Amino acid sequence: MAAPDLREAENPLLVEVVRFQRAGKLRPAEHDGHREEVQAMKFKRKAVYHYRTGNKYENCEQCHYFKSPVGITLRAGGVPGPSKARCTIIGRGVGKYYEIDPGGLCDAYKRKG
Repeated sequence: MAAPDLREAENPLLVEVVRFQRAGKLRPAEHDGHREEVQAMKFKRKAVYHYRTGNKYENCEQCHYFKSPVGITLRAGGVPGPSKARCTIIGRGVGKYYEIDPGGLCDAYKRKG
């Protein structure tokens, strides 16, 4: 399959993919699996700390590292939305990969108090 013409491409991501293909930095089918690599990379900390579902006695909400959601944050595309819970161990970065469930638990659990 031939790469689409840059003038015809309306999607800016497609334009970047075509530019990489033409520069020889990306094979035509390589960009399809890229999302899985990025997703695996983002979840690395959760895997390292064995993030899982907690119980009513031990969970993220009762942990010293838990940061409760406060205020409004910007979502993808600059759309404002409600803030989500974060953990200083997993990461407090922007994006859904850093969101944690208050009912979750990880190996770094340290009870408040």
